[in-house]
Amino acid sequence: MLSSTRQMVACVMTLFCLAASLGTAHQIGTVQPATPQGEKTTVDNAIALWNKGNYKAALAEFQKNIEADAGNLALHAKFAKAVSGARNRHTDAAAKALNDLRGLYARWMTESPARAVYPYTAALLLDRTRAAEKEQLLLKAAALDRRIVEPYVELVNLHSGYDDMLARLGARVRLTVKPVRRSGKSA
Repeated sequence: MLSSTRQMVACVMTLFCLAASLGTAHQIGTVQPATPQGEKTTVDNAIALWNKGNYKAALAEFQKNIEADAGNLALHAKFAKAVSGARNRHTDAAAKALNDLRGLYARWMTESPARAVYPYTAALLLDRTRAAEKEQLLLKAAALDRRIVEPYVELVNLHSGYDDMLARLGARVRLTVKPVRRSGKSA
């Protein structure tokens, strides 16, 4: 019998494969298409401000940009992924700004409960210590808009450990290790 985590991963993978076979997996966030790699977006200035430690200005810039394009999943995700590194900065200002951003998403989820982009992005802002909450937000986003695949991908990452940078690095190392030739055998 499979463990509940394995069952969840199997279910998510089955749903993802089903979505792919139905031709919907190519719609990376029908909320808005993803931004091509390397292309400048409207949140790049906010990310630059964040990286300089000017968190208050970054949040103001982000809000201004998002108001003009609130449903753009790619912009929300790009900003959330860029700023979630603030967890590793270990400064009070970074932690407060990240909490302010989480509060902003909580407010947006209350104001627009039918938008999948808000719970999805709120989930991206959570680390592994809040895995249960992250899972609930991803499931909510998936239920709100079944045409986007990102929540399913994040669920697989969450349950496989690949949302954790060290786990990803460890898997990459395991995959690249070559078998050692046994001594005692002649070539």
